[in-house]
Amino acid sequence: MEYLMKNLTSSFIPDAVNVLVAHTMVAGAVLSGSEAKRHSVESYELSGQSLDASAQYIALGHVHKPQHLTTNPLARYSGSLIQVDFGEEGEDKFFNLIEVEPGLPAKVRQIPLAIERPLKVVRCEQAELDGQIEAHRQHPGWLRFDVLLENPMPNIKEYVQKELENVLHVNAGFRRTVEPGQSEGRPLEEWLADPVQSLSEYYRQKKQRDVTPEVIEAFQGLYQQFSQ
Repeated sequence: MEYLMKNLTSSFIPDAVNVLVAHTMVAGAVLSGSEAKRHSVESYELSGQSLDASAQYIALGHVHKPQHLTTNPLARYSGSLIQVDFGEEGEDKFFNLIEVEPGLPAKVRQIPLAIERPLKVVRCEQAELDGQIEAHRQHPGWLRFDVLLENPMPNIKEYVQKELENVLHVNAGFRRTVEPGQSEGRPLEEWLADPVQSLSEYYRQKKQRDVTPEVIEAFQGLYQQFSQ
C-alpha cells in the first residue's frame, strides 16, 4: 500500500490541483462499529505517514464515521451518507464541500445531511416489551429490538414486526452466564493469526461449505508471495 501511494502521487505537479483518493483503513481512525471487522483491524491498517503530505486534500473511504486524521489535517473520512446499520445509531452524517486551487491547501466545509430514517436499537426485558412497542410507534426510522427473555417466546419476531412495520431485526435470548476462565469467543486477531484458518472459517460462515484444497493451495501461494 505504501508503494501504491508513492506511485500514485509521483505525478503531482506544483501548478495543478493534487488530490489523493483512497479506500483504506488508516491507523488512528475511529470506527463507527458497522465497518467490516476483518478489514478494519490492525493487520489492515495503513500508517498515516504513508499518506503523501504534498496532496492538497486526501479523500478517504472505508470508515463510516466522519473525521479528519490527527496525523494529517487534510486527510478526511467524509463517512457514510446514511446510517448504514445499527452500529451507527445516533451518528450525525455529513458530506465535505472542497474548494481547492493549485498550490494552496484545500478549504473544507462539512455540510450536515438530514437523516430521514434514523436507526435505533430498543433494548428491553420481556416484561417491558409491550410498553416499548407502544413508545416507538411514531419512530420515523428503522428499529431493532433486543429482548432479554425470562420465558420462551418462539413467535417474538413475528409478534413485534406485526405491531411495528419498521422493525428490521428482533434479537431475543436468555440471560447468559460465563463461567470463570470461559471465553465468550475467540478474538478477531487470533483468527487472523492463521490466514488459512480464517479463509476456511469465511467459507463455512458465508458460503456454507468447506474450502477446497485447490483454493487453499492457491491462497497459500499468493499469501506467501505478498508477505515477502
